[in-house]
Amino acid sequence: MMLVNSLERDSDFSQALAWRHDFHAHPELAYKEHRTAQRIAQVLTSFGLDVTTGIGGTGVVAALNGSLGKGPSIGLRAEMDALPIMENSGRPYASKNPGCMHACGHDGHAAMLLETARRLKANADFAGTVTFIFQPAEEVPGGARSMLEDGILEQFPCDSLWSIHNFPGVPFGTIATRPGAFTAAADTFDILIEGAGGHAGLPHLTIDPIVAGTDFISGLYKHVARRTDSTQSALCSVTRFEAGSGFNIVPVTARLQGTVRALHEPSRQLIEDIITRQAAAIEMASGVKITVEYIKRAPITFNDAKAAEISIACGRAVVGDDHVIPNMPATLGAEDFSFFLNERPGCWTMIGQGVGDAPAKLHTPEYDFNDDIIPIGVRYWLTLIDHLLGSRDLNDLSISTSWT
Repeated sequence: MMLVNSLERDSDFSQALAWRHDFHAHPELAYKEHRTAQRIAQVLTSFGLDVTTGIGGTGVVAALNGSLGKGPSIGLRAEMDALPIMENSGRPYASKNPGCMHACGHDGHAAMLLETARRLKANADFAGTVTFIFQPAEEVPGGARSMLEDGILEQFPCDSLWSIHNFPGVPFGTIATRPGAFTAAADTFDILIEGAGGHAGLPHLTIDPIVAGTDFISGLYKHVARRTDSTQSALCSVTRFEAGSGFNIVPVTARLQGTVRALHEPSRQLIEDIITRQAAAIEMASGVKITVEYIKRAPITFNDAKAAEISIACGRAVVGDDHVIPNMPATLGAEDFSFFLNERPGCWTMIGQGVGDAPAKLHTPEYDFNDDIIPIGVRYWLTLIDHLLGSRDLNDLSISTSWT
């Protein structure tokens, strides 16, 4: 019997809803998800699963072997961390931790994966292994990298890795993904400009770091726009400019901070080079000293073409052809799952929260996860497992589930 049929026998998702609201009420920031991780470990243990904690800091992992013998190994990933935002959703289960909230739906993703684990443990009619991965610190990003550095794939081998994420602005229940680059690489830069301060009425006796900073920004934006390939999405944004302490004082220092996003690795490298060269040019022209700290945060999220095809086939089986987007436009948002996809083939897939005024945007004080997509997410997970580890061949797809 196909695993997904358990949804017809048991349509009660009240426990998943309770988990979701509990996580939402008790959000925790990256690498501080101690209560969340403990709660997840307790729930997984109650299903009869062997649980490993502390991977990558606070990560929680449990593996389940199917009752039908050997087969592929797949990893399903959900996130646990929240954001440093003061919640303004008005929900009865709103955050009890002021200044911290689940504004990206990680509470819902974790609840869907727990519910999937519960149903799968009760009906393990598949061949192979399913590994449930509850990752810390997606928002930093870095939690996936920390888990990899801690040896998660050596301890829990996986042939492929999969993740789903809610998305406001996409029609409710729609399942959307794309092959290739889906979310951008995300880097950060921190630039310290050191000049010579003095009286604002005697600027000729100073080396003004504010002038150097504005020249830096103007040149940076101009060169990024003219030197990167306009057909390859990339951007550089200065998001912070700090300088000065009084109206009549030319400051000694100024600081610029910002982000680089790219869906094309050569563009990413080019923008880093532009920042470095721009700093050297401004130093020479103005006499300031510029120190650049450039940090590569998250790589491009690159979906394996075969995995994306499987994800879309599962989506069609779950919500029908009219509610699937097989070539969703890529986004310059970033996703920590990219670290996992650099190590194994797999797919990152969206589930629509809805359009219009009701679903608030991600990372806003008004945001809340749409509980009505929990059954859709669970059905998607079980359908994926049916296809990869069971006997179900969705839409007569003849796709090998063994990647090399």
